[in-house]
Amino acid sequence: MDNKHSNIPQGYKYSSLGIIPKEWEVRNLGDIFFLLGSFSFSRDQMTIEQQKLNYIHYGDIHLNKEKDCVDLKKDKLPFIFDGLIKKERLVDSTFPYLKNGDIILADASEDYEGIGKSWEIIETNNHKVISGLHTMPLRCNTNEIALGFGRYLFKNTKSAIALKQVAQGTKVYSISYNHISKLEVLVPPLPEQQKIAEILSVWDRSIEMHSRLIESLQTRKCALMQRLLTGKKRISGFNTPWQTVKLKDLFTERVETNVVDLPLLSITADLGIIYQTDSDKKDNSNDDKSKYKRICEGDIGYNTMRMWQGRSALSYIEGIVSPAYTIVTPQKGTNVLFFAYLFQTSKVINEFWRHSQGLVSDTLNCKFKDFGTVKVFVPVFAEQTAIAERLTTADREINLAKQKLSYLRTQKYGLMQQLLTGKKRVL
Repeated sequence: MDNKHSNIPQGYKYSSLGIIPKEWEVRNLGDIFFLLGSFSFSRDQMTIEQQKLNYIHYGDIHLNKEKDCVDLKKDKLPFIFDGLIKKERLVDSTFPYLKNGDIILADASEDYEGIGKSWEIIETNNHKVISGLHTMPLRCNTNEIALGFGRYLFKNTKSAIALKQVAQGTKVYSISYNHISKLEVLVPPLPEQQKIAEILSVWDRSIEMHSRLIESLQTRKCALMQRLLTGKKRISGFNTPWQTVKLKDLFTERVETNVVDLPLLSITADLGIIYQTDSDKKDNSNDDKSKYKRICEGDIGYNTMRMWQGRSALSYIEGIVSPAYTIVTPQKGTNVLFFAYLFQTSKVINEFWRHSQGLVSDTLNCKFKDFGTVKVFVPVFAEQTAIAERLTTADREINLAKQKLSYLRTQKYGLMQQLLTGKKRVL
């Protein structure tokens, strides 16, 4: 026996996709699924208002990165306007309405990770749904795929890699049915498919529940910010009137350059200020960093040309940032965390927009002299601190929920690789 087959466990066999259970098969996708018709209506031809036909646009598949299933008992799909398809076509028996178990792949993606992103559709009931622009609707032409399992056909590592390898293009990646029809997929027996789908659906429900919890916590925090940062809700024990002051009386500008020995930092929209090496963005910084600005712990850095969009963050680390940023440091009696939150409110962001200089949005900039003229309505230092602590508590709750969600996603991915390759059996 050759080495390739010498270490195969009992009950398993060698295949083109590696060692798999004896009962499993390797099949070409085209032997199991056939291609349905789709339509190329644009966003301008879509509406959320009730019409006859629901419509799946490839952009919605990419937008909902977590989702791999559309359940019409609870999910809302947009519609296309009535009249775009002739009535006589709609009653034709061959018209490609989607039905339970159909797989809808996005056949175009602007990024590598989005190649082959797909949805399985379930609970169509009386909904009339069609597949739309840049989608590839597939229907099982056999009884080999259990409802709920089709969404996982491309989720094991080898099939996912193979799907990406058939994509063509540079700026936009595309796949065709001719290419993916030859794609090899692992097909367990139906009872095992059903059990795998049932197990993974438990994780899906838990992930969905935690995602909703995070949304709820974020909504609650936004409402709390709106009340606390405007003085509409006062923290118990504080009754000193708030005052209107200019930011130049609360902050000074830090302009320190030629500190190239400090680490390069990145100011992000969702993670705040982080080391560039921890960022998933490509490092496009200049080799000569002599003009890069020092930012210290407790400073706020903001994008000079995007402060009108709220692009600012509080730094908890020391380093250097691009000259495109303005660095401000709080004066004594100014709680910087309070102002980091305040600078994210719509009212104050609008003030930054009003005080930015430039003719059009792309040329607007808010240098420190402009920043300094912005007036804000603020409490005394002690109340600033109490408000910042209250909002920090809300952030901690959100971050804990996000950590739990990340843990669940990691667990599900690891479990999928075990279940979808047959390394872990469920029957």
